[in-house]
Amino acid sequence: MTVTLLGGSGLGPWAWQRVVPLLHSRGIRTRTPRLRPTASSLTDWIDDATDPGGTDVTLVAHSFAGYVAAGLLARDPARISTVVFLDAVLPQPGRSWFDVMGPDVEAYLTYAEPAIAEPLDPTRTRLVYIRCLRTTPPAAAVDGTGWTVHPLDAGHWPMVTRPEETARLIGECAGRP
Repeated sequence: MTVTLLGGSGLGPWAWQRVVPLLHSRGIRTRTPRLRPTASSLTDWIDDATDPGGTDVTLVAHSFAGYVAAGLLARDPARISTVVFLDAVLPQPGRSWFDVMGPDVEAYLTYAEPAIAEPLDPTRTRLVYIRCLRTTPPAAAVDGTGWTVHPLDAGHWPMVTRPEETARLIGECAGRP
């Protein structure tokens, strides 16, 4: 089993350095692909993470990487058993990331084409949302239908500020508590 950890916008593999050893101590292999700092489209970031690390992969997506995870899931659903959205923006079918995040984010990321969301299907893949309770406003609203939702008493970067709790929840989601 492999857990692939995708950092949000501007974060690299370094963001997971406190969590990775804790997951390894649970017998979980990890991958931390680097999403290039600049890209011309969401497809570029999806390409950066295309090999999720085998079969029976648990994909963990933080913040903006929720869109990357949805794209990976649409591209190769058979290899991904669980997607954990860690205080992530959730794709909304028919709406771009810019539509969801608003004009300030769009102005900041004008180099990237807007990405239209792929619908998430909880009947094909286990979908988990870890909601960081100290993120204001919340990164996403999850209605709970078909989802497993876990609260985490942390801010938006729990892998840095609360690595033990983050690793525990990821391990539980991956079937290795």
